[in-house]
Amino acid sequence: RRAMAGRALEGAVVSTDRQRGYVRALAECVSSSRFEQNGQ
Repeated sequence: RRAMAGRALEGAVVSTDRQRGYVRALAECVSSSRFEQNGQ
């Protein structure tokens, strides 16, 4: 059980890291597009 819990925890950490990276990239794209619109 302890090994399975550890694997599940590792999987959760990896998934959250991927989500954070995706959200961060999405936020950067949105902020950059808004900045370009304001510049025009």
